[in-house]
Amino acid sequence: VIAIFAIFSDVLFDYQKDIAGISSDMLQKPSAKHPFGTDAVGRDLFKRVLYGSRYSLSIAFAVVIGSTVIGVPIGAICGFYGGKVDLFVMRIMNIIGSIPGLLMGVLVISALGQSTKSLIIALAISGISPIAGITRTSVMTVRSMEYVEAAKAIGQKKLYIVFRQCLPNCLAPIIVAVTFRIGLAIISASSLSFLGIGVKVPLPEWGALRIYNGKPLVNSVNGKEESLHTVLPLVKKYGAAVVALTLDEKGIPASAAERVAIAEKILKTAESYGIDRSDVIIDTLAMTVSTGADNAIITLDALDTIRHKLGVHTVLGVSNI
Repeated sequence: VIAIFAIFSDVLFDYQKDIAGISSDMLQKPSAKHPFGTDAVGRDLFKRVLYGSRYSLSIAFAVVIGSTVIGVPIGAICGFYGGKVDLFVMRIMNIIGSIPGLLMGVLVISALGQSTKSLIIALAISGISPIAGITRTSVMTVRSMEYVEAAKAIGQKKLYIVFRQCLPNCLAPIIVAVTFRIGLAIISASSLSFLGIGVKVPLPEWGALRIYNGKPLVNSVNGKEESLHTVLPLVKKYGAAVVALTLDEKGIPASAAERVAIAEKILKTAESYGIDRSDVIIDTLAMTVSTGADNAIITLDALDTIRHKLGVHTVLGVSNI
């Protein structure tokens, strides 16, 4: 049933409306309308689960196919030849197999970058060792059979014997192992997506159903030294954006030029922490006109200069106006 939904999901669901679209039905409990309830932006979780099966199953099958294509020949050759070849290759397989699948995923994705392709490669690598081990054991049980000895006696090449005589008689345990690996691949892929390093949002893969686009926004930092060196490290740590207020130890400057100078100071410090300028949003601070006739002009001048000269995003709180 799940496979049917995976194959015909584009026909059964409107992606923009049913899967990616937001609605006012936020955080609804399971009901006849929403069997699995809804998430924080009103998306129907039941539809997302069904639609997401296409990604989870596709990733799982790709992982298992990759592991099988590489692991079966390695295990078959090692099981048939034995000796130093078997010892050397299987020790490498044991080393790979000793690394937990999730850790392997983190390492490979960190090296290749986050993408569905990287996720498949990572999980396929971790699945090679068990497939190779089962194939090796199976081939070792049949390599001394009479039909194998007969093939050797008539002068058949060893690789021909491995792939035409031994492997066809070892398929049963390999098929069982591959079948089990599909379930493990789904769980592993979902786990990595749940951690935020699997498929990229907004794809509704099973592990990423409740992940939303966007990033944290810290409100706020200012030009004071204490604020800069307390807040900006946290912004960098969590990959956030930050609202920056143009004030310092002396308070709010009376001129646009001084506010721009504070903005430049904040940007320079942010860049020293490795924070991109695009993640800093400058607020030039609106002051009430009743406290000074030029306050509005000063604020807007500073805002214009920062936006067009410094080329960064700006925001303006207007509650004081």
